[in-house]
Amino acid sequence: MLHLPTLRLTDGKVRADMAHTHPVPKAARTGHTVAVGVDWGLNTLLSAGALRLGKDGRITALGTGGQFRAAGVLAKQHRLRRHRERLHAKADQYARLLGGRPDEQLRAKHEVLAGKIRHVSTRRSNLNDALAWAAARWTVDQAIAARATVIYLEDLRSMEARGMGPTLNTRLSQQVRGKITDRIRHLAAEHGIAVVTVPAHNTSKLPTMFDPATLRWA
Repeated sequence: MLHLPTLRLTDGKVRADMAHTHPVPKAARTGHTVAVGVDWGLNTLLSAGALRLGKDGRITALGTGGQFRAAGVLAKQHRLRRHRERLHAKADQYARLLGGRPDEQLRAKHEVLAGKIRHVSTRRSNLNDALAWAAARWTVDQAIAARATVIYLEDLRSMEARGMGPTLNTRLSQQVRGKITDRIRHLAAEHGIAVVTVPAHNTSKLPTMFDPATLRWA
């Protein structure tokens, strides 16, 4: 079903964004026998493994799992962040030198820096979006390949609460993790796969603490 378009002006041309909706399978709330657990990491952005719940109640791992590495993208993101901070420092210095005085030369330099800051911010935003979609697509593909009907994802709020240190928060911001989570939910819904957030505490040490059949913390 097509919806009313949204018009926007881009590079002197009028473009129309056509929104649409389409039916998707409904995700089941209970009765899951195969699940994929996803763990946030530092050197590996995401680690995922599939689990099967047997009729005897035992949970077994399916294969060795997989990892989504994004070290190069994260390093580039870090460089752009540092570059943006340096540009902001220069812009603030020019603003202090101007002090409300009419100095056309300094004002021109300040405007150039402002344009560079906007350009770097746009690059960072585009990079974050591309990373979020790639990570989400990889995660959902893991679930599809394992024929899983539910994805367990660490709750970002509990990750912050347990204190992961400044290094991780610098290399992978909460905003990027939130985008990845939203994209995972969006793509999983298209395939009728449920997404459940679970407390991050001990999930790496005790992988059998979640019951795929009831979606409950055991």
